[in-house]
Amino acid sequence: MQIAVPVPEMRGRDLTADRQPAEAAQRAPLAGDVPQPELTQPAVLQPHMPKDDAAPADVAPADATQAQTAQLEAAEAETSDPDASQPQVPGQASAVCQGPWCLPPHLEAHLDALALDCTYSEWANRVLRLVQELAQQADRHPARAIEILTDLRQLTDEQHPVLIQARAAASWRAAATAAIHAADTVLCVSAALRRLVAAWELIAPLPASAAGLASRRAAAINLADSLVAQQELARWRVARDRWGEAILAFEAERLPSQARAVVSETLALAGEPWLARDRLDSHVSMYYRGANVRLAVHARLLNRFVPTQPTIELPVNERVLGLPTRGWSTTNTAVRVRLVPDPHCVRLHLEAEGMVAARTTSSAGLATLFNASQSPFLARKEIVIAPEGLSIQPSNVEADSSTRLRRIQTDFDGVPLLAQVIKGVVRSRHEQSRARLRSEARRKVVARVSEQLDSTADDRINALAARIHARLLVPLAGLDLPPEVVELSTTAERATARVRVASPLQLAAHTPRPLAPSHSLASLQMHESTLNNVVERLELNGQSCTLPELQALICERLQIPADTLSTTYSDELRVTFATQDAVHVRFDHGRVELQLNLAEIRTPAKTWRDVSAKVFFRPQCEGLHAQLVRDGAVQLTGPRLRGRMLIALRGVFCKVFPSERPVELMPERLLHDPRLGDLEVTQLVFQDGWMGLALAPSPPPASARWYYRRRFTR
Repeated sequence: MQIAVPVPEMRGRDLTADRQPAEAAQRAPLAGDVPQPELTQPAVLQPHMPKDDAAPADVAPADATQAQTAQLEAAEAETSDPDASQPQVPGQASAVCQGPWCLPPHLEAHLDALALDCTYSEWANRVLRLVQELAQQADRHPARAIEILTDLRQLTDEQHPVLIQARAAASWRAAATAAIHAADTVLCVSAALRRLVAAWELIAPLPASAAGLASRRAAAINLADSLVAQQELARWRVARDRWGEAILAFEAERLPSQARAVVSETLALAGEPWLARDRLDSHVSMYYRGANVRLAVHARLLNRFVPTQPTIELPVNERVLGLPTRGWSTTNTAVRVRLVPDPHCVRLHLEAEGMVAARTTSSAGLATLFNASQSPFLARKEIVIAPEGLSIQPSNVEADSSTRLRRIQTDFDGVPLLAQVIKGVVRSRHEQSRARLRSEARRKVVARVSEQLDSTADDRINALAARIHARLLVPLAGLDLPPEVVELSTTAERATARVRVASPLQLAAHTPRPLAPSHSLASLQMHESTLNNVVERLELNGQSCTLPELQALICERLQIPADTLSTTYSDELRVTFATQDAVHVRFDHGRVELQLNLAEIRTPAKTWRDVSAKVFFRPQCEGLHAQLVRDGAVQLTGPRLRGRMLIALRGVFCKVFPSERPVELMPERLLHDPRLGDLEVTQLVFQDGWMGLALAPSPPPASARWYYRRRFTR
């Protein structure tokens, strides 16, 4: 759901999908011993298994050879001509879908709905027919399966005419709401199909050792080797089906346990002797371990946080060219941030531009010189944020100086002729030393400005880095979730960072992120996997505690102060979390869905067991406030939950999640920052697993906008 705001806004989706390339994905290989959880999916496709691996001991060698020959011929008949033993029923074969060659239910529902749309019906029907044919031919005719996958890849290519038309419709602000919704659906479905087609292309080819099994003949080859190849093929198919079904289950529900199953089956399948095993880690990293946090900041917003420099007046008491000099200097400085384009890191220059004006007097024997000088300067300090860390370079200052001799005062001003002679000599020597005077003044300005900029900027930058380290990096490191930089880039207008928050055994973003409005000064996109990975590392599964104890446990494991969670709850309510997927979050359909799976809820009066609760939150924006408000009643499911028991339990959850107490997403210090007074939240969306939030200047009143268009536009 897009929050309505009176400013122009970009619609559409980022089809590039926040995912890292395969080369960068190898920095976090999926390795380790992980227990394989049971998948709650239909039974896997069971390939043909030979009944006997060897002939019995009491059978003659000739009989054993005949038995092996019969087994091999049966395997060849099943592989090469499956229609002879399993005829297809007209009108019924298209509905058969087993193993990994299926579509998740939500994708199939989207395609069925698009099949009724006159614009995308031909595309959707062709995709459905190809997927149904793939389910039939994948194991029977591998060559035909490869052709089907090629057709599917062409249909889901970003340059396909249908997808180009959908992108244009999604980004056209004047389009009807139904057309925009259909276009967004097409783009989401095509992105999901690209992930599935890439997975199917990995597991469709047969292993090298069994690739020619269908064309072999018993008389031409060793029978024992053929049976070993058949057994290897059967074992490989079982592992392949489990991996494919784990992918489909995660695509359908996106649960943490299903993410762990994908990792476990990837490790299991990587040990099988087949050609594409080396590409499994790259596939999972590319499509299912993308960056799940993206932050973009405009240079104009950075300059708002640069403090205004006051005018500084300082006394001058030093020696210049060996002469004692006294007076006053006035320094005016303007500091700004300038982004330097760099595709590999965040690179910015802290620039200080100003002027040092001084009025001084210098004593030179019998004469006193009254000078006025102006020294413009430009100081640059480079700050680089790279994957290796923060780098602060010393200041580089450029300065110039010009001195004007205002007047000369001598001890013989009362003697007309002698005073003129002395002043002429002093003025001549002053002209001769002007170059040295300019060089020394420039050197002093460079040293002073460089010292002030380095000391001030280094202290503030290090303080900011320490605050980020204490509040963000330390808690994540305590959960064994160190953020991994996927991409850092800088343009002339924006600095962008894409980060993955996931352990090597967890998945991250896998869907296209929403686009931020083009006029935004700051935008944040966060995938639901960020929160789910953090919650999983809190290890709440199976925990039993009261709500105050739960708050203390969260603060302890996140290494944050105990008063961070200020909400007060009664200690009469005790909950016991389920042993799997106890807490998880979903961002979809414009809302936040929080699901709690509880083994037991105990109060002094009642006890409930095996309860599943869903709490929905809708976004609400006003000014800088970005809030989540409970949307509707809490949905409760469980055994014997009806009547008075259901009403009583719903009352318990309504006290824990009251609708009159919204969840504020913006930090408190930003809400009251005067530097952000003219900004407002222009985007707060929850779509396809992503949260999109953007800040931009508030639009002018309607009368001012009309005057601006009338006066400055044609």
